[in-house]
Amino acid sequence: MLADLSRLLAELGLNLILDAKLRRDLAQHIKPMLNRLAYIAIHNPLLEDIKLEFGRAFETVRCATEKLSVNFDYPATSDDEVAYLTLYIQTALEKFSACKKIIIVCSSGVGTSQLLASRINRAFPEWEIVDIVLEPVKCHVRHKNCDLIVSTIKLEGVELPIAYVSALFSKKDIARVSEKIIFTKIIKESDDAR
Repeated sequence: MLADLSRLLAELGLNLILDAKLRRDLAQHIKPMLNRLAYIAIHNPLLEDIKLEFGRAFETVRCATEKLSVNFDYPATSDDEVAYLTLYIQTALEKFSACKKIIIVCSSGVGTSQLLASRINRAFPEWEIVDIVLEPVKCHVRHKNCDLIVSTIKLEGVELPIAYVSALFSKKDIARVSEKIIFTKIIKESDDAR
């Protein structure tokens, strides 16, 4: 069940496999939710606010629960329950996409670089683009104060995390960037724990 949900959450840029807290929280919520769906109806007083504020996440979760209901013969999930699940997803999205400073490396020209920057801004509006580099120079990239490099070309000798994307920045690219951020965070947390 979580594997199916994971595939659908990738549309939002979340990787359920890499986000252990989200996976754990959803697993703890889903079992009691299935019991509620079978025996009682609940009311979520925040339903309309959640739909309004987190519409994309809500619709993705609703789509996921509909598919899961059909695939596993579960009772249909009410919008009230979908709203509660949406809060878990939205929390993970906001934790993951907190303000990051990034550098874009794109050797395809100014127009393509601007398009890439625009699409990154749309996908991650909280992020600050520190620089757009058209010709990658190791020392130029290395000394910038940033959290991530988003690059359309292979970079060598760079110590910062790099997410490789296409110049058109598709949904797959959003997922790649998301995975890189989450993976980098996991590595940092495990290093800090040592």
